[in-house]
Amino acid sequence: FLAARGRALLGGEEAFHGPGAAPATKPNAVAYAWKENERFAAEAAVQGFGVVLCPAHFMYLDLVEGTDFEDRGLYWASPTLPIDRVYSYEPMERLRRMGLPPEAEGKIRGIQANLWSETVDSAARAEEMLFPRLLAAAEVAWTAPERRSLVDFQWRLSPQLAWLAREMGVRHGGQATGLILAGNFLRVPRSPEGATRDIG
Repeated sequence: FLAARGRALLGGEEAFHGPGAAPATKPNAVAYAWKENERFAAEAAVQGFGVVLCPAHFMYLDLVEGTDFEDRGLYWASPTLPIDRVYSYEPMERLRRMGLPPEAEGKIRGIQANLWSETVDSAARAEEMLFPRLLAAAEVAWTAPERRSLVDFQWRLSPQLAWLAREMGVRHGGQATGLILAGNFLRVPRSPEGATRDIG
């Protein structure tokens, strides 16, 4: 039906199980691999389907970010989803360990971060759940693993959040990986006792 009209199926991985789940019956179909068992992504790519990676335990930004009582969000796929966990996601390395052969790597279309809105009651709340974790997801998508550094990312993160807040009015939530924005100053914890220094 879709192919006859010049369209293709883009669907959750559930649409790729059972009868009729073959590339010949779903030409140009793309599967969104979101469940905790990431082997589906490797298997779907080997079968010839396009795959977008959005495993919930790394890429669902509606999951609660931290353990603070005030943090809102879900926790069905992971007890928390802090920014450093998002940043640690290495999709191709994980898929290779699960059996993805080199000839099927071209079927991996990319990654996607999701924000489902059951626990989101306003645009401001959506921004707080998206940022800063969306910046980590973007860097995972666009930067080769060997060029990524969590420490470097953390140093770049707070100035970027300050710019987004000042120029675009974007709010952010969470602990911002331990970097705290206050006014025009960036306060960076430098010791376990919580001593800080101001950077203008």
